[in-house]
Amino acid sequence: MSESSIESILLGIVTDFYTTFGMEPVSVKYVIAEDMGKAYSELRPEYISYHPEQAANAQKYNGITVLPDSLDGEFTVLLNGVILQQSLADGSANWIGTIAHETTHAVDYTEYANLVWVDSYDELQLIDKHAMFQLWTEVNARAKGYYFVRKYTFEDMIDERQVSDILNIELPSQYNLLFQNYNATRDGYQQAYLVAQYLGRLYTLQQLFPQTFTNGFIRQHLSPNKWMYDWFVFYSKYNTLSEACEHFDEMKNILRQNFRGL
Repeated sequence: MSESSIESILLGIVTDFYTTFGMEPVSVKYVIAEDMGKAYSELRPEYISYHPEQAANAQKYNGITVLPDSLDGEFTVLLNGVILQQSLADGSANWIGTIAHETTHAVDYTEYANLVWVDSYDELQLIDKHAMFQLWTEVNARAKGYYFVRKYTFEDMIDERQVSDILNIELPSQYNLLFQNYNATRDGYQQAYLVAQYLGRLYTLQQLFPQTFTNGFIRQHLSPNKWMYDWFVFYSKYNTLSEACEHFDEMKNILRQNFRGL
């Protein structure tokens, strides 16, 4: 596939993203990078000099939203070229979900910076100050990214015949992956981040198949982790950032059912 055709497809996906979710476009440049760490370092050398781990870990991600160094700057979404090419070869829509996921982060950062009046986007990456925003946007990005994976995978994304495979194959596999990754770290924030991704998936499944993925089903599915279900209900209730940020103390109390440090 030529570079121009990829750019055309990217433009179509991004346009569809903003139309589907009724969002105002923000300034984002999309770059396919074979070496994610190098690309990140070249875009934000000063930031990476203080946070070298960001570049060191970059290659393991499907995509990364690189924040501009000024509030009026342009976001850059780095797409992992190795993973993108594999997705294209496999006929998978995961790379499309990555575009939606990372674009959601760019939109959320833009809105939140205006809501809380920060001096720079980098400040919003400080977990000790903005952990609730970081975790909320991860639920939001996963929900929208996963929606786009399903949208571009199935001709009829609400066909109930998909439910059997979701229940018997997809969810057990994803839950086991969550369990393994959660227990592979003792970092409470990282554990919450992993759960955020899983809750975003559940939220979209409920939107697509509400008769199957009821609140009762999700409560039982997440049992005995009441805090996870409470967090799911929180996001369902406050699924716009302007509403959610007014209730981040409530979200923090939910997470403190399980994490002391957040």
